[in-house]
Amino acid sequence: MTKSVQDEIVRRHRVADQMISAHSALRDRYVWRALVVDGVMLVLSAVLCALVFAPQALIDTVGVSIRLAGLLVGWTSVGVFALSILQLRVAWKEKGADHCNAAIVLAETKAQLSLLLRNASADTVEQARVLEIATLQGKSLRPIPEGEFLTMKAAHLRKVLLSRLLDRYPFASRLWLQTVLRFRHTRKALKQSHTVE
Repeated sequence: MTKSVQDEIVRRHRVADQMISAHSALRDRYVWRALVVDGVMLVLSAVLCALVFAPQALIDTVGVSIRLAGLLVGWTSVGVFALSILQLRVAWKEKGADHCNAAIVLAETKAQLSLLLRNASADTVEQARVLEIATLQGKSLRPIPEGEFLTMKAAHLRKVLLSRLLDRYPFASRLWLQTVLRFRHTRKALKQSHTVE
């Protein structure tokens, strides 16, 4: 394996690892949002059914006037309708599924690249095949939104650094390690900002 090919495989492996983290974070975000919207719609629908099908005697017992019950039915209907439109427009379930698929595909790509890195005697045909597949798979995935890229990259790098520290100190508080790392890195960045300009 030539040095340039090995460097490219190492780079692709690193990028795949970072993209797995980004797609997994976006998957979790969109799945959570879709779950919240579904839950609120379910609760509002149950309230709507209860109000519509409740006998008048029960409504009188609760102390709700007919006018207030009508307003509750109306506003609950508007809430369900608005959430339905929101759900259609934002497509959080579909986005979550796309990012889930991307994380799975990238994990497979990373595994193939790892095998190449371990097998120093792999022939150039195999190396080219794996790199070509990785390129094609990368093009078929839902992209990371441009505005999210740096945030996702920073989160991945923090995750890697924190994971290494937890390997060394498994009983340390994760929150404490995060706080110490954030303080140290901010201090270093502030010191270096004077020399960068």
